[in-house]
Amino acid sequence: METKELLWQRYDDADLALVDQAITLAESYDRPRYAAIILMIAGVYWSLSACGSFGSLCVVAIRSWSLRPDLVSRNRLAPVNILALLKDIDRNDGLKPAMQSELLDSISRIEHYCFAECNGEPTPNLYQLAVEWVRRAVAVC
Repeated sequence: METKELLWQRYDDADLALVDQAITLAESYDRPRYAAIILMIAGVYWSLSACGSFGSLCVVAIRSWSLRPDLVSRNRLAPVNILALLKDIDRNDGLKPAMQSELLDSISRIEHYCFAECNGEPTPNLYQLAVEWVRRAVAVC
């Protein structure tokens, strides 16, 4: 079957209009609007900074809460627990060299008393040591 006639048409509103085979678009396009993108980026930045600020406040609050001297429980005075507390203070609190030296001395006294032979040495007061070092660590923060 042969084609008798080939028509090119396109819609012009609700009517069909005859056009050439190659047509140019008669539409003009607006410039891109960057306001929405800028607002979205600003919102993301604000959200992240707010979350970061809130997170750092939570860390400070939790850290100060966990280091309060009245929270050193007499029920958990096992030497291993006190050693873990003192080593955590040594690792995380950025003590001055003199204080860090005293802390390491306290740790070595507890380790020597609990895990080595003690020849008439006095028993260290674990509760007092824990409370003292927690107070000193909170004062440094």
